[in-house]
Amino acid sequence: MLIVSILLSVICSFVAYISTREKSEAQALVIDTYQAINASERLFSLMKDMETGYRGYNITSDSVFLEPFVEAKELIPGEIARLRDAVAANDQQKRFLNNRILPAIENRKNASLQSVRIHNEHGRDSASQWIATQIGKAYMDTIRLLVTTFVHNERASLAFRESSLEQNSRIEEMVQFSSFGLIALTCTLAFLRLSKELRKISHLVEKLELANETLEEKVALRTQQLSEANAAKDHFLGIASHDLKTPLAGVQGLVHLMRLEKNDHTETEISYLNYIEDACKSMLTLIANLLDINRIDRGEVVFHKEPVVVKSLLARIEQGFSADARKKGIPLEIFGQDVTIDTDPVTLTRILENLVSNALKFSSRGQSIELSTSLDDQHITFAVLDHGPGIASSEIPLLFKKFSRLTNRPTGGEGSSGLGLAIVKELTELAGGSLTVASTPGKGSTFSVRLPVR
Repeated sequence: MLIVSILLSVICSFVAYISTREKSEAQALVIDTYQAINASERLFSLMKDMETGYRGYNITSDSVFLEPFVEAKELIPGEIARLRDAVAANDQQKRFLNNRILPAIENRKNASLQSVRIHNEHGRDSASQWIATQIGKAYMDTIRLLVTTFVHNERASLAFRESSLEQNSRIEEMVQFSSFGLIALTCTLAFLRLSKELRKISHLVEKLELANETLEEKVALRTQQLSEANAAKDHFLGIASHDLKTPLAGVQGLVHLMRLEKNDHTETEISYLNYIEDACKSMLTLIANLLDINRIDRGEVVFHKEPVVVKSLLARIEQGFSADARKKGIPLEIFGQDVTIDTDPVTLTRILENLVSNALKFSSRGQSIELSTSLDDQHITFAVLDHGPGIASSEIPLLFKKFSRLTNRPTGGEGSSGLGLAIVKELTELAGGSLTVASTPGKGSTFSVRLPVR
């Protein structure tokens, strides 16, 4: 029923459009009809003026009577043009005008001109004899009859158009009434159906609210269980990491003792010792990173500010990485200003160690690394510059996410947990600073840490 009412509405709109267009056309037809009637009557009136003028002239030989004759002759072409425009859309009337009325007018006009010419050339008596032939009167009677027929046709066409419009208007009213009736019926049925659906929805809402209460209890219980499991995970991770540090430190100590006890190790022995030492360092770095990220996630990192001599801190970092840099054949240049800043030395050391360690991992032999500082009134900036493979712009947003792995791989087979830069970012923000990176693929990268001086 809804579809039927919609179809009727569309049909109603179409009928209204057709009706509007027909009314517009009818209005134009009415205007053209009255213009045609007025133009035909004016044309006939001009023809009578023309005949009266030449008859008066023939009777009296007074040229004053020729003035209306000449004026009517000049106005007749304009009235004919207006009459043609008025019937341009009516082929029947246009043919009647061109084939009947206009030839009769032309004949009457020529007869009048002939009478005036005879009067001028042969005198009034000859003109009177010409008039007595009744040719002009016959022409005028023909014109009168043709104009009357023309006006009758125009009025008949107008009456037919009005009848057609009335019929179309009745059809339109019937379609509109039917459409509105069906729409009203459809709305009533829809309202009843909607009321029924609302009752069903209300019942479902009640059931949903009851289920929601039960669900909230389950969510609360599940949240508590997840919190307890997460706390247990963090506790286990902390214990496991601490327990792993002790045997790894023991292995490192044994390697150191083996190097001291004997100076003439074979190349194979030295390579084994280096491998064991590198593996221990990688494991200790991974454990340190896991402990750091665990403390950061739990909010247990405590930031203790104290005066820190920048030059001394950088010297310790250079000492800690000089052996690794020599082993890979990478020049390590660390220089900084001799200033004292207020910050947490442990946090700052972890930040710079992670940045230098990353630079060493991804640099090849002969590619130098620089750690430098710059100072202004309020901030100090630590910049770590390498000449490694650089970082693609599409991967820069992934740099500081936990456990993210990029396209570049360590050049010496070192391990990479994907936590170092995430820790750097967290610790930098904890210290009240900001971390930025600038990189050009194939030319290297610069990581800059900007910290407040006071």
